[in-house]
Amino acid sequence: MVQYDTVIVGIGGQGILTIAQILARAGMFQGYNVLMSEIHGMAQRGGRVPCSVRFGDSINSPTIPEGGANLVISLENAEVLTSIPYASRETVFVLNKEMSLPPMITIGLGRYPTTDEVIHSVEQISGKILVIDALEIARKAGLSITVSSVMLGAGVAAGKVPVDDKSVKEAMKVVLPQRYLEVNMKAYKMGLDEAMEKK
Repeated sequence: MVQYDTVIVGIGGQGILTIAQILARAGMFQGYNVLMSEIHGMAQRGGRVPCSVRFGDSINSPTIPEGGANLVISLENAEVLTSIPYASRETVFVLNKEMSLPPMITIGLGRYPTTDEVIHSVEQISGKILVIDALEIARKAGLSITVSSVMLGAGVAAGKVPVDDKSVKEAMKVVLPQRYLEVNMKAYKMGLDEAMEKK
């Protein structure tokens, strides 16, 4: 019996909901039951945006239990820390190096953790962590806003998500605007390749 749970975290505007929608549709194309939970409001204000996608042969709740995540995709460096309650030793983490400093930090009221500190915290839970510079890869693909597609590709490969490449690409065709489809497909492939090279 297949069951696969993904947590996606980041800041509003980074494409968290887009990744969730693509994974959910890819799961449906594979014939799985799919449930997704999302918070739309903060996505419009640059706030924290957690999403979960669950699919399998039998899923009856969109809520991932503590320690139940197979995969965590974090589009922002420190936001990965918010996903730790869902993780276990078996969870695969895919972390983007990008930092998005909160206003309180930029005016000197507080301290933002370094990437090394974030990685150290994650490693206390699981040693399965892939850290990539998704923005740099997206720029090489041809468009910096394709970071989410880079992270999607890296997540699918590193997390061994039980959906095939065809299903993901078909889902991308449904979810993404046609005019940006080609460059997003390229970014997705580059994310896949990056994860495979670092295995």
